[in-house]
Amino acid sequence: MDSERRARKRIKISYYLPVNKAGSLEKLGILSEINTKGLQVDTQTLLSKGETYRLHLDLMNSNLGVSSINFSVIVRWSRPDPIEPNYYNIGMEIIEISAAEINVIEKIMASYGSGVFT
Repeated sequence: MDSERRARKRIKISYYLPVNKAGSLEKLGILSEINTKGLQVDTQTLLSKGETYRLHLDLMNSNLGVSSINFSVIVRWSRPDPIEPNYYNIGMEIIEISAAEINVIEKIMASYGSGVFT
């Protein structure tokens, strides 16, 4: 799996943060892990490796001082969730993001990280 090639560990998120497709705001899934280079989304929609997306991370109910961030990703891997049979775990690499949005991701990690790294 690609986790062995990951340059930075991702931190598990212990707070419900919805991930939507930017533009349409169609719900894609739930953020389960993140770092400043990538994320894992748990979703009922199987996404193909190599697909790119513009994502909208909804932060309205958080205490981070911003309502959302938008950034672009490429799907690096997907697999069936080992616990929830109707879900997939999707690994994504962040390919376009602003410095301000990276700062928000660092705040997400500090505020909502479980302390468990993968």
